[in-house]
Amino acid sequence: MKTSPFKTNKLQTEVAKSHALSIIEAIAVGALAGFFAVLYRYLLGYASQWHTWLFSQNHLSFIAITIITVILMAWVTGYLLKRSPLSGGSGIPQVTGELLGQFNMPVLSLLLSKFVGGLFAIISGMSLGREGPSIQIGAAVAKGYSKKRQTSPEDTRLLITAGAAAGLAAAFNAPIAASLFVLEEIHKSISSFILIPALISAILADLISKSLFGLQPSFALKTPKSFPLKLYFALILLGIASALIGYCFSKSLLALQTTMQKFFPKIIHRVMVGFLLAALVSYGFSWITGSGHELVFDFIAQPFSLKLLLIILFAKIFFTAFCYSTGVPGGIFLPTLAIGCLSGASVFMLIQLFLPIDSALLTNFMVLGMVGVLTAVVRSPLTSIILVVEMVGNLNNLLPLAIVAALAYVICERLGLAPIYESLYERMQDKAATKLTKKKISLTYQVSVLSQFNQLAVKDLAFPPSALLLNIERKGQSITPHGDTTLQALDTVKVLLDEDDLATSKKYIHSMNKD
Repeated sequence: MKTSPFKTNKLQTEVAKSHALSIIEAIAVGALAGFFAVLYRYLLGYASQWHTWLFSQNHLSFIAITIITVILMAWVTGYLLKRSPLSGGSGIPQVTGELLGQFNMPVLSLLLSKFVGGLFAIISGMSLGREGPSIQIGAAVAKGYSKKRQTSPEDTRLLITAGAAAGLAAAFNAPIAASLFVLEEIHKSISSFILIPALISAILADLISKSLFGLQPSFALKTPKSFPLKLYFALILLGIASALIGYCFSKSLLALQTTMQKFFPKIIHRVMVGFLLAALVSYGFSWITGSGHELVFDFIAQPFSLKLLLIILFAKIFFTAFCYSTGVPGGIFLPTLAIGCLSGASVFMLIQLFLPIDSALLTNFMVLGMVGVLTAVVRSPLTSIILVVEMVGNLNNLLPLAIVAALAYVICERLGLAPIYESLYERMQDKAATKLTKKKISLTYQVSVLSQFNQLAVKDLAFPPSALLLNIERKGQSITPHGDTTLQALDTVKVLLDEDDLATSKKYIHSMNKD
């Protein structure tokens, strides 16, 4: 492993200056990304209302006009996706690829396709959410800002991360969970160097969102009672059920994606089939259309029978998987939360057949199902727990949430289920990877306490040959590394390498840090 001859004082000054500038830039990115993500959320709210009105008209002539409108919307969406392939789906795998130097998101065409396609998908009745697209919108806005400012490749990646966090915060009104998600899911590690700009952007975007939509989170489920100790056995059932539901959902999504691409290789055909089926479902079984937000609160207001609830649950799972497999702009984050709520409610009603349970605990079970299924699908337990805590607004159920999340995580690991966004990213690599270059970029990571980097000499590091170790920051001091320099836990390490070695280096860091 090569080391740098740079002087310590110069590096200290550069690092401090870079940190200060990144915070200032993060404020600007948070405002811009937050504005566009809030605009997207605002327009999708109207799109949902238009869908309800459009499919409530029963005159044959109006139904014919609606179907023609759906076909036109499908054609426009397919055309935009053909022009900007990276705008399809949730957008989270694309942001990961952008940060790893594998993809090159076109800013303007992507934003146009994401906004128009997302709106048309919701109007047609697709079971998709806004959270993934909001993340990609925030990241794309940050990339556009970075181009305008001509920031360095490292600062650009940092600002794209901050923009992604701002997008999710604006969508969910949950800035802490948004910041953790981009670190836990996209970066696969938690570093203060990345966390602080992401958190600043997320908080600013959240303030913008709250000024328009109010202080309440977008998926606020109130739990007036704490989960009773005598029912802790139910947490095991919830953990198992959540894992199995998450497994079923993930496998269905990937299988349907493969099937749709096989039978409808052209994106325009997949979109057309998806929009038309969504329109038919909107007329015949509208409960499973949309993100699932309204479905959950309709159930709380007027609970269904257990039989109907299970039918709706599995119909929602397969319809969401189908909608995502068409490739239209839209995410699975919010539908996954809705599926989790229905799963928790199902477990509650099953237990209620055998034991008397206070009906006020229904929302507790729904919240626990939400964290369990989200953990099973995304495999980001910390984000899942914090997100639900921010939504509910209290810490009374923190221990039950952690137990269900841990059980769902472990069971899915044992079942060999890969995190959904990793699977989707791997499928996209061969299709959308850009031609890599020899451009030099820097990579910063932190040595975790349990890391195999701990007590490892610099000369023994297995980075690609192009890598050059620039600096080690330890307890506020900058160290110029040499071959015999030993890394220690909590060190912040800065490496210079070729852009085409970034993905390999990230995987190496992830495996060594045991993230």
